[in-house]
Order: sequence, then C-alpha cells, then structure tokens
Amino acid sequence: MYPGEFNGFIGFAGFGLEAPLTAEGALDLTYNEGYTYWTDFLFQGMFAATAATIVSGAVAERMKIGPFMIFTIIYVGLVYPIAGSWKWGGGFLDQLGFYDFAGSTLVHSVGGWAAVVAVFLLGAAYW
Repeated sequence: MYPGEFNGFIGFAGFGLEAPLTAEGALDLTYNEGYTYWTDFLFQGMFAATAATIVSGAVAERMKIGPFMIFTIIYVGLVYPIAGSWKWGGGFLDQLGFYDFAGSTLVHSVGGWAAVVAVFLLGAAYW
C-alpha cells in the first residue's frame, strides 16, 4: 500500500507480501521505528477486513456465502489496498491535504461505496 505510484493513484509497494530487502539482498524487517513490515501488514489487514464487514452487513441474506467470499478476497486483496494508497501511500488524497483520523474515513467510505455497488447489483430484497 506504500508508497503511491502512477501520480498517487495506484501503489503496489509490498503487494502480495513482497518482503523488503536491503541493498545486499538480505531480508530487512525494520520497516519503521518501533514496528516491522509484517506488523504493519497485519495492522492494515485488519482495516481491510473491517471494511469488508461493512459490505457484509449490506448484503446479508441477499447473496450466498461462496460468492461473497470470492468478493471479499478480491476486495481485501486488490480494491482496498489501492484506495488505501491514496492516503497512506502518499497518494493524491495525501497530496491534496486530506486528513484521515485513524483511517476511519478510508475504511468506512471504501466499505460504504462497495456496499452501495453490491446492493445495486443485487437488486431489491424480497422477504
């Protein structure tokens, strides 16, 4: 999710658990002072999972669990990291001075918009 590339729209640094390496090619786990690359990965993974639960509340009882799991894998692995890089990766939102308190805007906005799209595609619920 860090840093932003393509003028701050898509960031693929660390995508797919790509481990950071030193100039000599050795594994470098000192990502930042106080925590490692892997702890930050787990931290951001929990944000992505939280955003996916917002969608699950919107599509509850409207779709089967199998298709929802496929959606969740794509959403958590691709959609959310790209949107997260817009702010946390020094992307275009960060360059515009956007302030995101503890990730709440990104988590809830991206989850909410994905929920709106999912509900629109699924149609009205008839019980």
